[in-house]
Amino acid sequence: MNKFFVALLALCFSISASAITYDFTGGDGSTITEFNGIQLSAFFNPNGNSDPNVARSVLHTRNGLGVLGGRNRQIDNGGPGRETLVLNFGSYTDFISFTIRGQDFGRSDTPGDPNADRVQVRVGQPSQSNPWIKVGALDNNVEYQFAPGASGNQLRFRTNKKNVQGYFLASVTTVPDGGSSVALLGLGLIGLAFARRRLLS
Repeated sequence: MNKFFVALLALCFSISASAITYDFTGGDGSTITEFNGIQLSAFFNPNGNSDPNVARSVLHTRNGLGVLGGRNRQIDNGGPGRETLVLNFGSYTDFISFTIRGQDFGRSDTPGDPNADRVQVRVGQPSQSNPWIKVGALDNNVEYQFAPGASGNQLRFRTNKKNVQGYFLASVTTVPDGGSSVALLGLGLIGLAFARRRLLS
């Protein structure tokens, strides 16, 4: 087989496996709407899912992404309702993991404990067939791994219920789905080269 096509195949697979980590820490506290190609937005739901959402600003803090409003600058319940941080990636993406930062994290997530720290994340557009993932209690800077097959063009983060401690989104690790397409293209080229060689021999 032609060495050029072998090298191309190796390159395609390396591209398909390349993970990207977006580190949101180190901000200056300013409001932002975009981070390295990710479109950012946030909203506040006053009392329940049937209430109209109120737009809020995304903050880029030294601890990561937060939301301006409510009791503090974290993603929290914002008072009687709760805040949601939305990340739009613009194209289909495989989600690998994320980390958070917050105050007093690491307490047990015992059912009925009003002080338990809980995080919810939703992959893709909201729908009844795409529920929130109840992550539970997370320690500071501990990486949460998404289940295999967690893919879409959007991530949403919020607290699990009212009156729990908020948190900052410190990082997200992804693999662009386009890498898989490049690998498939490489396999197709290899197949064409192999077929051509058989015809010539």
